[in-house]
Amino acid sequence: MPSIKSCLASLALVALAFAPVNASKATSAGVVARNQHVERSVKSSAAVARRDAAAKALKKRAGRATGRTTFANRKTAASSKGNSASNNAAPVSKTDPYAANSAFLNTKAALAAAKIRCGTNAICRTKGPAAPANGDSFCIAGSCTFRCNPGYAPGGTDGTQCVPSQTQCGGTTCDVPQFGYATCNTDGTCNIGCAAGYQRYSTNVAQTGPYHCFATQTDAANCGTPGNACPASYNGIGEPVCKFGTCRVSCPVGYALRRAQSATNPYYCYNGLSSLGPA
Repeated sequence: MPSIKSCLASLALVALAFAPVNASKATSAGVVARNQHVERSVKSSAAVARRDAAAKALKKRAGRATGRTTFANRKTAASSKGNSASNNAAPVSKTDPYAANSAFLNTKAALAAAKIRCGTNAICRTKGPAAPANGDSFCIAGSCTFRCNPGYAPGGTDGTQCVPSQTQCGGTTCDVPQFGYATCNTDGTCNIGCAAGYQRYSTNVAQTGPYHCFATQTDAANCGTPGNACPASYNGIGEPVCKFGTCRVSCPVGYALRRAQSATNPYYCYNGLSSLGPA
């Protein structure tokens, strides 16, 4: 029968034999625990990243909303633009009824007509809006416009109608120039204007009259400005003409208009070598 010492020694050996296994298990458990801690750390970092990304997205959307033009903003901007345009509108002229800023040429129909480019009156009368009563459409300076018929002039309560012209205003006889007319201002003074195709010019710098009417768009003796006579053809062939306020030469049939190397007579009519010398 084994002794007590031998039994204790056997138990000690058995304990030593199982000790590495327990240590291994403890180590594995420790490794597992550390891995779990790392996994929790990774999960925590991912959550922070997602939170930061969401915050950036919200900030970006907020920035877009700040710069976005809403319907209310567009309406406010349009209103401000309209008010600015009204404040910058040109004053209505009471001096020249056919001035660019006159009431007669700033009606809806007149402004629409002014946008049409033309070369003849027929284009304005077929493609443009209807002229006011006792008026007609004309092509002046390459654009369509309105003018009152002979014996009529811009007037009425708002200056947009064609009313019979006057010869006296407030007991005073109006000094009406050739190709001109007169209407009466509300203060009884004469308002001098010019017929269709003519422009009003004053004889003094203050523009107070007396006035004259010149066809500066078509008159070769007053082309562009009063007194500017168009020069003759360089070789004497053809007639000087004024087209839209610019001097040219009208050549006979069979001749072509050409430029001459001359400061005083810049155009001539060409039809072969025989036409090069002065006639």
